[in-house]
Amino acid sequence: MKSQHRIAFCTDFSPNASTALDSLLFSIWNYNLGIDIIHLIEDNEKETLRKIDELRESLKHHEDHIGLIEFFTFKADEKHNLLDHLNSDKYIYVELGLKGKNQKKGLGDFIKSVYTKVKEDIVVVPPRRTQSIDNRIVLFLEKEHINYLYLIRRYSNFLQFNFCRLTMIFMSSEVSNQSELEAYEKQVKEIIPGLSNKVHILNKEKCGSLLLNMVKEKKQDIYVFFSNDYFNDLIFKFLEDSLTSNEFDTPFMRLSTSPERVELYKTPSGNEDRVRLKDF
Repeated sequence: MKSQHRIAFCTDFSPNASTALDSLLFSIWNYNLGIDIIHLIEDNEKETLRKIDELRESLKHHEDHIGLIEFFTFKADEKHNLLDHLNSDKYIYVELGLKGKNQKKGLGDFIKSVYTKVKEDIVVVPPRRTQSIDNRIVLFLEKEHINYLYLIRRYSNFLQFNFCRLTMIFMSSEVSNQSELEAYEKQVKEIIPGLSNKVHILNKEKCGSLLLNMVKEKKQDIYVFFSNDYFNDLIFKFLEDSLTSNEFDTPFMRLSTSPERVELYKTPSGNEDRVRLKDF
């Protein structure tokens, strides 16, 4: 069975990586997606290969349903090659855990490298991630970047199939009124039709406070941010702060916002690149 898209899953064999992999396998069960498992060898190579063999054996029963699971390893001095591999346009997105095996607080060097140097979509899963069927998704972006919502079309089949509920928080430098809110609600429906959504327009201070409160309340299922946007930098600062990062229990997705990709999903050609359900 050949997968239309593949996902790069980066593991260090930590408990968080195990949690993230379980989350990934749970999420893609109904979709035409495959997985490449990628590891940077920083410890004993023989021990690492043993762990890979164990993981490969434990995942064999999944291949009957999701297709071939492949493994790629890179030595410690090949980190740049690993990052180039993740940037090779082979993957629909890259997924990894928030906390490494020896990481106590803040962000580790590897996730920093992936977050700042990988140009593909990225999913980051925290250690205490729990599976949920509520599918409450919150998107944060600057009001001027509403065109970034075209990128959501790539995952529209997933969102519709799972009855996801989207809350969109637009940051504005000016006070919004009801007519502006209604105009944005209309534009959102035109860009991503058929998806349940609620729109809010808030100032910068309220957006930051809202995000922090949501992190603490732990009532959402995933956050979505966009590269080249204020919130991409804000969430990175939150995660670098040891106190905030330790409170983070909710996965988040950072979507790549290259102009070429945004334009692609405005056209019918973008339909060919969407995540698709399996033909059962």
